[in-house]
Amino acid sequence: MEKNYVVMTDSSADLNPALEQELGVDIIPLSVNCGDRTFLDYPDEREIKTSEFYGMLRSGANAKTAAANVETFLTAMSRHLEQGKDVLYLGFSSGLSSTYSASEIAAQELRERYPERKVLTLAILAGTGMETQAMQMVQDFNQSGTELRIEATVYSEEQAENTLDFLRTQIMAGDAPDLFCFVNSGYDERPIAPRKVCMDLLSLPDFEVSPDELLPGLYDALTQNGMLYEFPLTVTLETFLAPSNLIAEPGVTTQDLEAARQKAGEDFVPFESWNTPDNLFWLSIPFYLSKYDDRETGTCSFETQEFYDFLLWCKTGGGDVSPRNTDEKAILHYQQLSYVDQVCGMSLMAKEYLDYPDSYTYAGIPNEDTCGTMMSVTLSLGVSGSCRNETGAAEFLTFCRGYELRGLPADMVRLQAEIDAQRATGQEDEMDVRNVISPEDAEKFYALLEEKPTLRNQDDALVDILCEEAAPYFAGDVDEKTAAKTMQARTKLLLLEQAG
Repeated sequence: MEKNYVVMTDSSADLNPALEQELGVDIIPLSVNCGDRTFLDYPDEREIKTSEFYGMLRSGANAKTAAANVETFLTAMSRHLEQGKDVLYLGFSSGLSSTYSASEIAAQELRERYPERKVLTLAILAGTGMETQAMQMVQDFNQSGTELRIEATVYSEEQAENTLDFLRTQIMAGDAPDLFCFVNSGYDERPIAPRKVCMDLLSLPDFEVSPDELLPGLYDALTQNGMLYEFPLTVTLETFLAPSNLIAEPGVTTQDLEAARQKAGEDFVPFESWNTPDNLFWLSIPFYLSKYDDRETGTCSFETQEFYDFLLWCKTGGGDVSPRNTDEKAILHYQQLSYVDQVCGMSLMAKEYLDYPDSYTYAGIPNEDTCGTMMSVTLSLGVSGSCRNETGAAEFLTFCRGYELRGLPADMVRLQAEIDAQRATGQEDEMDVRNVISPEDAEKFYALLEEKPTLRNQDDALVDILCEEAAPYFAGDVDEKTAAKTMQARTKLLLLEQAG
């Protein structure tokens, strides 16, 4: 079957003529200035032999390369587009060569010349290596037999020349990609908020989202003013385990924790020593934001006795940065759940490694209103407000919705299927216990989800401000009233900026 696309690269790929022909790759030659000569770097060495080039260098000639220009790309790409084929260009990143920028300019012009071509651009926002799955998903989509092609580019603060700044410039210039893929570890602020660049997916043709399709409460948590700006694919849960003889139900309050501490005795501490006041505040503050921050009225109220008490609770309950001590007895143990197999063997782990005498409870972080478990969307998709092909975007999202990813599924049916596949049957082998999910572990996990964990990354900017201003208090440099006053002032300013 003849391919309906051509792979294009440039001579920096250093492919020999045999491999070029075997793969069917179209190669754009870069220019090389050596001495008083300028030649094109063709793989077949038609303009200069490699031996001649290195001979010139040994003779003292200086060599400089020059990027391919926009006109070169226009000519090369048009040749294939006129034959009814799409073009997939693979090249150096923009931080290493301006060739990439020339290809982008040419591609944009050709999209306008050939509006019938079904090509969409995808920006993958990442920086932790987690973008690998997203790239594989795009590759599999492009090989699925569809006429639509997805051109994906990874943007990250970690890459040379800070490519995220380049993307932001594109967005401000009205040249945003068609699609966005948001990849996040759950700990970092997302560089671009979906609501600022994406359309409402509920208005996207041929793409329907049901609240029952996603994990309990996730649809409502992601919906803002009746609009859904991203479709979640995978999530991560953060919670705290507790022995069930001390805390029997999820959703522990500070009073429950104190009662458990009294029952456990003086040998127990509330949290492990590595869980510092700063970390405890970062984990806890999302559950308390609704008490002190009212977005509807644009007001905040951190200068209250209640908030002073909360700061003190974090300071006295947190540890001292000591390394994890195997002999230490803590009531609450931090637990992250990013994959289904991490639910496996939870009962055994609680008994064998945490010395729980009976069973365990997903207690969560102490607060008064929720189950105390945090949920982060780690992989999601959005459609740009300036997308040129909404039907094609819906096709891609539908493919990704059914794609098998490594991670905790945001889709309830897929999650149940994965759990069912790992349920324990018959006698468990102790060495393989983490490869199965016992009925008890499954029941406890489903009960935790039904409690509707709180969504993280909804207001990263505010959380960052509060954590930054809480740090001097925990370090003993300021008192709680001074810290709260500064938080109040900065939050008011942030609310004004966001409202404007």
